[in-house]
Amino acid sequence: MAALKKAHAASQAYTIAVTAQPDSELAGQCDATCDLLTGKETIPYITLSFQAIVLTLMLLGLRSAADQGRLTELAANQELDDFSLIIEKMNYTVQQANDFYRKFTIDFTNAPEFTAIGASVLAGTLAEMQTKFTEIMRVPSRGYTLAQFTKGGYLGAHETHRQFYVELTTNPTVMAQLQAVKDYESRLTPHIYTISLTGEAPTLKDEQTLQLTAVEDPYKAPLLAIIPFQVLAWFIAKSKGINLNHPIFTDFHDQIKIAETGI
Repeated sequence: MAALKKAHAASQAYTIAVTAQPDSELAGQCDATCDLLTGKETIPYITLSFQAIVLTLMLLGLRSAADQGRLTELAANQELDDFSLIIEKMNYTVQQANDFYRKFTIDFTNAPEFTAIGASVLAGTLAEMQTKFTEIMRVPSRGYTLAQFTKGGYLGAHETHRQFYVELTTNPTVMAQLQAVKDYESRLTPHIYTISLTGEAPTLKDEQTLQLTAVEDPYKAPLLAIIPFQVLAWFIAKSKGINLNHPIFTDFHDQIKIAETGI
């Protein structure tokens, strides 16, 4: 609310509430409201609305570009068609992730640590993986862009480390470096998994690659790339015997008395 008031006072910015609660106080103070249509989350810690938020922001960007004449009507409609095709594959992607979990249930359940690595375009997806794996499975989990991992993240690898590599149709140099990192890490741990949205057969046929629907535009890849991590977080937590209906550390903020002004 404070940020909204500052935006109005400092710049007369046009404000939009992107929310699943259109009747909230925040939405009432904005110039416009965009309803995510997901409703309130029913499962603690599982942010199923992640795709809805990302898709809504993408569509707002698309509409803004079209209104400003940065895209022709034909190009805007082609973008919408691309989104429709990806959305149609979401349920199938969930099923693929279910099958992948069943194949490696024991290895995932016994994991002491998880790391996901991908191109910079997936920074938000990797951050979401880190948040959800940590909150739900309660083991150390990290989401690194390739640049972050090569600058220091690689030093934390060990033989029981579970690593996920997300492959996209993007800059060939970036994907070549991702492959080089994966090859190197494979010398340290056998627990290497790949989530591929390239449509290409894996170089190493070790059955540890989850091949999702190919997404040509890497900027749209997050809509499908996050689904396996959401599914895995849920199933692995259950296999660990974690009851997500009983949140932990509910008194944390009260006990440490964080000042409202922050640090």
